Amino acid sequence: MIILIDGYNLLKQRSSNRIISEQEREVFIAQMNRYARRKKHKVVVVFDGGQSSWLHKEYMQKVEVLYSGTYENADEVIKSYLEIHQHSEILLVSADNDLTRWAGRFDIPSIHPLDFMGLVQEALGDTVAAILPGGQLEKITTQQDASIDTLMLEFSESVPLKHEDAAADVRATVSAGRSTSKVDKKLLKILKKL
Repeated sequence: MIILIDGYNLLKQRSSNRIISEQEREVFIAQMNRYARRKKHKVVVVFDGGQSSWLHKEYMQKVEVLYSGTYENADEVIKSYLEIHQHSEILLVSADNDLTRWAGRFDIPSIHPLDFMGLVQEALGDTVAAILPGGQLEKITTQQDASIDTLMLEFSESVPLKHEDAAADVRATVSAGRSTSKVDKKLLKILKKL
């Protein structure tokens, strides 16, 4: 199965930082590597930008990382990837309503990043973060890891979201318009594998 992740969308859902640091990306990709190894899924993470003007691909162990470059944005890369791989078993991880609607055109299920990360953390036995009053995050773990503490401190600022994403509380989003039951069945099948 392919898990296609809208990288900055996921990280901004988890973080309260306006700008996602390189360290946050590295910790996230390392976590996705562990998850891909454990579950034997192909994990593809798409980020805006990168060091090249054109679409650039890196393999970081088990994770394929795509950088959109300056001529495209991550949303365009994700849409193209979904269209090309529409006949594969694929799950989109994004809270972007435009992307989830696009995936729905191809009967591709999608899941909200926070729900996906909950499943990842459960599968890996990772740290769980709780939101405290005032938007502060609290680390709940028995593991001692200074890098997690650093990230948790960075996560205590606000994150700008796209207007349409802030308006909707989309958890497990499925196609709107086409055979919803078909997409629901695909989503349920995929969720069992996560």
